[in-house]
Order: sequence, then structure tokens, then C-alpha cells
Amino acid sequence: MSEIIVSIDDVSLFLPGDASQKHVLHNINWQVRRGAHCALIGPNGSGKSTLLRLMRGELWPAHGRIQWHGPDGPEDSPLAGRGMTSLVSPAQQENYQRQAWDLTGRDLLLTGFEDTPLVYADSTAYRRQAVEDMAARLDAEGLLERTVPTFSQGQLRLLLLGRALLRAPTLLLLDECDEGLDERYRQIFFETLGEYASRCTVVMTAHRAANIPDWCAGRRYVRNGRLLT
Repeated sequence: MSEIIVSIDDVSLFLPGDASQKHVLHNINWQVRRGAHCALIGPNGSGKSTLLRLMRGELWPAHGRIQWHGPDGPEDSPLAGRGMTSLVSPAQQENYQRQAWDLTGRDLLLTGFEDTPLVYADSTAYRRQAVEDMAARLDAEGLLERTVPTFSQGQLRLLLLGRALLRAPTLLLLDECDEGLDERYRQIFFETLGEYASRCTVVMTAHRAANIPDWCAGRRYVRNGRLLT
């Protein structure tokens, strides 16, 4: 059996800023294992995105425990979660659109290496070449010199995937990953993702099983904040 990379034990949580502290996830138990790609299926508002944010280390349990298993053993610091994961989500995309930073496509891809919203240091020749290679794989060389505010929804989503893959995460978290993609971009997106699926473990959300690639064999269902088999 493959090694555990994330363990979630009886976790319930409420969202930050909710004065009522109403739980939106309830008694979640899950062991995510290396190479065991999985789709989380459920309707809007069921808790899928919240569960991804928990695994990312952006949210913290009100009850129960989450641990990330790295080379030094299990850790329960959210920093460990952020260190071993990448997340692509509508919320992330909306943040880039809302901020309207004067950021080129090249710089957006470069931010993936340090997992920061902007580029804060000079990049190495290796990283610059890796960005060129990723843009070529995504058929997105024409976006490298354009700025984020000029991108369509699909163009931005495509580059956010490239940004996440450049980070080489242990766990790649994809929230409604094909939202906003036309057929051409969707094909490129999933072909590239499939090429990287042997290098990282993928957990993705979906409304319908028909939107899930064949190599993502696992299925877990989320209903009303509960994780079902």
C-alpha cells in the first residue's frame, strides 16, 4: 500500500469570521495516499472547496486533527500543508482578476516556484527556462508578455495550472479545474495534467463524474459537509 501524505482524523470546522461558528465540515476522516488520485463529487455548497482548503492548510479544524506526512515524518503545522501542496481554484483566479496586478504571464508562472502572489526576487536561468517550456506545453507562449488583466477566464485558468505544476507539489488540489475553459483549452489542460499525474497526487472537485479524466480513478462524495464513500 502506498504511503500516506495527508491524514484527516475526525475533523470538523467552521469558516473564519463566522460568529455563529456553524460547522461546514463534519467529522471528516480520510487518508490521502501517494499516487491515489481522487475526485470529490458533490453539488455546490456541499463542502468540496472547503475540504481542499483544509488540505492546503488554509483552514484549521475546530475539532479533530490533520497531519501532513513529509520526509521528516508527520507534521500538524499549516505551513507543512502549504509547503507540499498547490491549489488552483476559482477563488484564486478571482483574486488575481480583482487585484488587476500589472503582472505578465511570464511573471505569473514564475510565482509558482515560491508560491507567492507576486515575484519578489530575480529568477534563475533554470526557472526562466522551465517557464518557457511550460508555456510551450500549454500552447501559451503568446501570453508570456501580456498582462493578467488582459487574459480571458480560460487563459488565466490555464496559466494557473502551469504555475501550480512548476511548483512540483506532492499534492495538487484542483477546485472545479476546467471552469471557464473552452474545448481547446480544456484538452490542453487535461493532456498536460495527465502527463504530470505520475509526479504528484491529484485531488480534484467535480459536479459530475463525466468531467473526470480516466486516470483519476478514486471517487469520494461530499454531501452537506460530510465525506461519504
